[in-house]
Amino acid sequence: MRIIQFGYGTVGKSFAQLVSHRDDLHIESIGVRASKPREGDFEFTTEVNELLKSGNADVFVELTDDPEFSWKVALAAAERGIPLVTANKAMVAQNLNDLQSLKSDNKLKLLYESSCAGAIPIIRTLDQYHRLGVQKVEGILNGSCNYILDRIFSKGDSFEDALEQAQQAGYAESNPSLDLSGKDAAYKLSILIDKAYGVKVQDSDLLLSGID
Repeated sequence: MRIIQFGYGTVGKSFAQLVSHRDDLHIESIGVRASKPREGDFEFTTEVNELLKSGNADVFVELTDDPEFSWKVALAAAERGIPLVTANKAMVAQNLNDLQSLKSDNKLKLLYESSCAGAIPIIRTLDQYHRLGVQKVEGILNGSCNYILDRIFSKGDSFEDALEQAQQAGYAESNPSLDLSGKDAAYKLSILIDKAYGVKVQDSDLLLSGID
């Protein structure tokens, strides 16, 4: 399977390293925003528009933190008939109706398990069982906030020290605003509500209180 990947941050780098150990998967190229030295024996390019037009792929894997760019990848995948795998929960949550239309019209094959609590996993579980009737969805949806609060209340760390620890441990991004504001959890909850109940909501419809 030939993969064109977009994004090489924490998630993107880990994904590429896992793929490099597989004989049945090959990353043709990785689209990145800036040209700079990077770890890994891969072909990197900033010509992302050319990658979006490329037919030399069996699947697009989109692992950026930019919902607008992620949506651009989704449209390109639909236009070219290339399946898309994305971890971008903001893009999925903000475009649930449009994504459903693209899927219903058989223009887009889409998987987004990794966008929401992928370590559980929950998306496919709800796909399989939601018709049986889900009474309640409850859980911890943001590991960064969970880690920070645990450090504060269990270890006595200050908020600033706990945040720095979370960043060093790889839980929080260098710009942790989505996590701390609660927006990350809201995006995930929007996805879960859609999966569990078929109801499409925006993050602005939800009661939201961050830890910042």
